[in-house]
Amino acid sequence: MALVAQPAPAGGPTQGTLDRESIRQALHSRLGEVQRCGEAALLRRPGGLPKVTVRFVIGAQGRVTSAEVEGRPPEDATYGQCLLDVVKRVKTPPPRGGPVVVSYPFLICGVGF
Repeated sequence: MALVAQPAPAGGPTQGTLDRESIRQALHSRLGEVQRCGEAALLRRPGGLPKVTVRFVIGAQGRVTSAEVEGRPPEDATYGQCLLDVVKRVKTPPPRGGPVVVSYPFLICGVGF
């Protein structure tokens, strides 16, 4: 998985700072849950899954305060909602200077035998 930080939108929350490694570690701690989302979706759509980018806000306490799928939502709405549910449970150290807006792409690749 890769991390791409995005600035807050105009009129949005104040942009704080939080190092990328803290965000990566927090998401990595939920990797098993992300994999379960992907495995369940692959059972429904064995042809593969598109990349899904989730945009979320990490609030002052280090908790995700909002999350949404960026761009076109996946055809499998259950998969998109599963990823959102996982991201909403992420806990990071508190950011400095205000909320942090993050865009994080998820790409689940099926493995054939």
